[in-house]
Amino acid sequence: MDNPFVFGQSVSGEYFCNRVKEQSDLAAYMRSGQNVFIYSYRRLGKTSLVKQTMAGLDVKHFTFVFVDMERVSTQAQFVEVYSKALADAMVKVDKLQKIRNLFGVLVPTFEISPQGEVSFEFNLAKKVSSVQRGLEEVMELPKKIATRYKRRVVVIFDEFQEVENIGGATFEKFLRSYIQHHKDVCYIFMGSKTTVMFDMFNDPKRAFYRSSSVFPLKAIPAPELVAHMIKCCRKSGKSISRSLANELVSMAGGLPHYVQMLAWHTWETARGKIAAKHLEQGIKNVLQSQSDLFQTWYEQATLRQRAVYRALAVRQDIFSGQALHDFDLGSASTVQSVLRVLVKKGLINHENNVYALADPFFGLWLKERKV
Repeated sequence: MDNPFVFGQSVSGEYFCNRVKEQSDLAAYMRSGQNVFIYSYRRLGKTSLVKQTMAGLDVKHFTFVFVDMERVSTQAQFVEVYSKALADAMVKVDKLQKIRNLFGVLVPTFEISPQGEVSFEFNLAKKVSSVQRGLEEVMELPKKIATRYKRRVVVIFDEFQEVENIGGATFEKFLRSYIQHHKDVCYIFMGSKTTVMFDMFNDPKRAFYRSSSVFPLKAIPAPELVAHMIKCCRKSGKSISRSLANELVSMAGGLPHYVQMLAWHTWETARGKIAAKHLEQGIKNVLQSQSDLFQTWYEQATLRQRAVYRALAVRQDIFSGQALHDFDLGSASTVQSVLRVLVKKGLINHENNVYALADPFFGLWLKERKV
């Protein structure tokens, strides 16, 4: 029997949990060419949602371009990564020579593996003038492809907030100057640094202000995660009670990635019916596998940050007088400053005026280690 749970990568098909309405709404945006701004904390399944939605659309009418902005730190890299993503997307649409002819300044090279898979590379001269010409060309390509092949082109920028680090406001204005004129292209901007992304699309001084439909992605309701877990276990020949599945979801903070991780480790420990002892062992295995990472987070934190971590591991009301005293947090203003830094780093989530550790297992590790 194969483990029915998957974590650490995007999922689709039987591994994907629900989000029926989100898929329907996102598909409607794609069909109409409406740009979308999707934001949420990490591990809530943005990428999986987009890919699952793509899988449900007719590929004869769409070309999907997925651009991983986390790999980009310079404008030259942006050109190379974006160009490669566009070329890769065209492989199923046209012949290699015609794909090459789409480019002018940018000259792709390609290799074909023994399995018949094509891979493109773009080596851009790093001169300022070459980078600028490359930027101008690559930004026009989605519209060019849409017009030539009469297809809706959907460009997905994953971790879009990274553009802030490769050119600031000037680069944002440059991108916006092209995107706003592409009527046959749907742009999906995804980001997990919620404060950065929110400012980018809601600050009147920013180039992307109110330029897209806002699509905040919330956590999947616990009952849906529980039902999904029970179904996956049943299909794999094992079983889990609803009460134990509820407990597992709760311990994983109701976050899909962490639910899948804990479910994977728990499933591995059981032969047939999953019991409380298997969940306990699953938690131990998760903490052991993540121990080095958690230790690094803790060692790299300042004393005040460590105090905030410890407080959040056991309570939500971090600003109460009792919490400030018990954990030696200092003043409320000091705590607020620490929280701003940790939220920006993505180590703490802030929603509905509640702060919580982004990784629920970090909290378990802190309590177990009593650091």
